Amino acid sequence: MYAVREVEEGGLDPLEYGLVVPLPGFERDTVVLEDRDGADVTTLRCKGLRMQTNGEKKPFLKVGDISAQLFVTDCRLAFACSKFDKGGGWVGGVSALALNAGSKVLAANRRRGKMLVGHIRYPWIQSVYAQNHVTFHYTEKLRIVVKLPGDESWTMVDFELPKDLDATALGAEIVRRAARFRLAHEPELGEEERAQFVELANIEGIVWEREQGKLAGHSFKTHWPVGEKSSRIGIGAGPAVVQAPPAPEPISVPEPAAMAPEPAPPPAATAEPPAPRFCGACGAEHGADDRFCGACGSGLEGSGGDG
Repeated sequence: MYAVREVEEGGLDPLEYGLVVPLPGFERDTVVLEDRDGADVTTLRCKGLRMQTNGEKKPFLKVGDISAQLFVTDCRLAFACSKFDKGGGWVGGVSALALNAGSKVLAANRRRGKMLVGHIRYPWIQSVYAQNHVTFHYTEKLRIVVKLPGDESWTMVDFELPKDLDATALGAEIVRRAARFRLAHEPELGEEERAQFVELANIEGIVWEREQGKLAGHSFKTHWPVGEKSSRIGIGAGPAVVQAPPAPEPISVPEPAAMAPEPAPPPAATAEPPAPRFCGACGAEHGADDRFCGACGSGLEGSGGDG
């Protein structure tokens, strides 16, 4: 996770020599980037660093009053500090992942060309917490819990940030990026794991409340222990892809079936005019409703008259 390493001017492959502990960059406070880091790298300052393993009473690394640089990338959170003061011997208490840099303070001329570097790869993260600076007792603090080899072994890494930075916003960004990385590069995720990662990849932020008196954050249901195997996740696959929640399936409403037009009613039959009627006695023509002949007075046939 961290070490004091010699600065090499190129020539080393970060995918071979920088898997568990990153390679220091040639420039001040930098690390050698990988393809997996992507193009969207956020850099910010850090003023203190503390690491402590569960079950231990004292931190195995505690560095304050520094000006280190943090790098938030698509695959990890990395840090580098060219100028630091150990103030005492460091003990490598993380399964040989922390290297002993010697006792007391190394003189500046002996420390030249060395750099304190470290990183936390996203598959290692168990939890991310943060708090904001509101009083002297509450600083801008970012806390990341990292899984170590062993059933119940973990390390808590605290970063103290300048008060003009927002630790909760930084913590939320790390949660989102970690979830996106794992979604993009771990195809064997279970349904429940994938659902949680999709949710965490799209969280709006971390809400810290001073009244509760503790850090706020998010945890991952599953995580990988620190090691070379888990350090290789995503090699050759490019940067992580943003995963958005699946859009709900649109509800399709079928168009109403086109109804055949009703046949037009047949044209009304035109009544034919009644046939003319003639008086049987005198032959005069009469209307259809006449009962008696107007010419001779005889009753007309079929009208109920006397004819």
